[in-house]
Amino acid sequence: TWKYYLTDKGIAIDGGVENIESGDELYMQLPILVQKGATYTFDEENHQIVIEHGGNKIVYRWKADATVSLGSASTDTTTAHSYKYLRIKLSSTQPFGNIWIERTMAS
Repeated sequence: TWKYYLTDKGIAIDGGVENIESGDELYMQLPILVQKGATYTFDEENHQIVIEHGGNKIVYRWKADATVSLGSASTDTTTAHSYKYLRIKLSSTQPFGNIWIERTMAS
């Protein structure tokens, strides 16, 4: 199940399953595109990923108690974009992952 919410600050995404059997390993996975020339920071301490490009900023945030890992897909050498993915582990006690995405535009 995926649920998307538009908020004053951006987008909230909830993803998960209704029931997880004990011992199952399931993940909520969100793809992230990092444009050529952008700075990319995986800030695990503050539970966020920050991407900045041309004065614009996109911030992906997650709950402090979430088990998060970061993966990387192959880079498209034609466009020099980097594709990454954020994985939030789901469990029987936390069957849903939550991500908040905020965007700040350069003035």
